[in-house]
Amino acid sequence: MARDEPVMCLKVNLPDVSWSNQAKTLILALNKGCHFCNESAPFYKRLVESVQNKNVKLIAVFLFNIEESRTHLKEFGITGIDIKQSPLSALRVSGTPTLILTNEKGEITDYACPYGLLQHLCSELSANRKKMPDRSEQVV
Repeated sequence: MARDEPVMCLKVNLPDVSWSNQAKTLILALNKGCHFCNESAPFYKRLVESVQNKNVKLIAVFLFNIEESRTHLKEFGITGIDIKQSPLSALRVSGTPTLILTNEKGEITDYACPYGLLQHLCSELSANRKKMPDRSEQVV
């Protein structure tokens, strides 16, 4: 069975998100029980730090409640990130971690799956470039 992946140009369905306040929004689809998510926590911490004072909003989406999610991230030293509770299907994602980049309309412009370009995406965002990673560079 094929893995569900975000669909480019479709709008993300997350309630109470004001997309137009930022040029870009980076959504981190995470799961507390996912060892890849937990092992990637240092990367997420650097990501949060690298986009501070940039026009990029960060949102972590978890399956479980917001306070439990906030506590989980705080255990890894990750703070100052908006947290939403939502099924992964709302993002058209079937696995974690997955990062989704949207424009000011909430439309998906790029994404990276666990086997993808997480480091490259972080570099691109911190450099505040418009070009996104080339999918041909993905490592499977």
